[in-house]
This record gives sequence, C-alpha cells and structure tokens, in this order.
Amino acid sequence: MSVNYNPYNYFKDKTLIDGNYGPYNKNTPVGRSANAGLNAAQYSGYAILNNDGDSFQKKSIQYTTVDTETGKLSVNGALAYAANSMAMFLKPKEIPNGQSKVRISKKDDDIIKIAASLDGDPTTLNVAENATLTMFEDSATSLDGIVTPEDVKIASDLAKEDPTYTKENLTGIYTENDLENKAKKLKMPEINDSLNS
Repeated sequence: MSVNYNPYNYFKDKTLIDGNYGPYNKNTPVGRSANAGLNAAQYSGYAILNNDGDSFQKKSIQYTTVDTETGKLSVNGALAYAANSMAMFLKPKEIPNGQSKVRISKKDDDIIKIAASLDGDPTTLNVAENATLTMFEDSATSLDGIVTPEDVKIASDLAKEDPTYTKENLTGIYTENDLENKAKKLKMPEINDSLNS
C-alpha cells in the first residue's frame, strides 16, 4: 500500500470504526467492509503499540451494511470484514482472502473456540467462522451491521453460560447464510492508490 495509512490516529477520538476511511472503495458494500476490517485490525495493533489497548474494546465497529431493498446484511461485506480483521494474525506479506485462517489458542475466549469448531477443525478460525462470530455478536441487541461493546459482552457471556445454545445459533448463521461456500468465492476488492476519508 503506497499511502500513509494510520487508522489509530484517524479513529482515536471516535466511538465508531467504520469503512469510510481506508484504501478500498468506500462506495461499495464490500469495499467499505474491507476498509472496516483493515481499520479494526490496524487500530487494535497501533493501540497496543501505544499502550492504549483498552481503547479498542470500547469502540463500536460497522462491519457491514444493510441492503435497503432487502433489509438483510451484506454477507459478502461481512466476509470481507472478517478476512481483513484477521490481517494482524496472518503471516507477514500474506494477503487476506476468503480462505485465510488463524490459529486458536487456549487463551482465546469461549465464543471464539465455539465459532472455530463450525467447520470441524477447532484449531483454526477461518473467514466464514469469523464472519459468523461477528454476525452473532451483532445479533445480541439488534442485527444492524454494527457490533458494539455491549453486543460483544452479551455474546461472550452467553457462550460461557450456555455453550450449546451458542453453538446452535452460530451453526444457524453459518449454514443459513452459506458462509463457507461464499467465503470460498469471495473476491476481495482492489486497493486504491489514495485513501478515502
């Protein structure tokens, strides 16, 4: 990326991380969501480097948009967000895509471990599972394309209190939205030469 891109400085004083800033075309649902995922990954990394890691936990994230005609979330947008939000955990120079995976550790929250088992491999979290997790967190209060800190807490608490119910709901989201197959077909948008802001 040939642009000066620092989402930490851009979002530091904002309560919402979204896709209106970043190297992808913000005028498309997938581009906006790809920006949001990259912004979330980069912001959390910069926050940790600046001894401000807790600030990320206080942010809401608009990970996808709702189609005004159908009233449904942009599933491809959720997948683009999921791919790019995993970027900080990928190998250097690895470009996020629909087949990206990250290793799960024993320290990860219960909800992440439950989501990681959706494809039968509980040792990694793939893009479809990450999108499922994000959509599940979003549905804790209202399914609107924005995950709030309250959504994350409710979903995380539910996973601890009732892992069976959580797994059933995650499985429903995963299969009803055909996320595994859509992730395989996901085409990430092109990066622009200049930032949108």
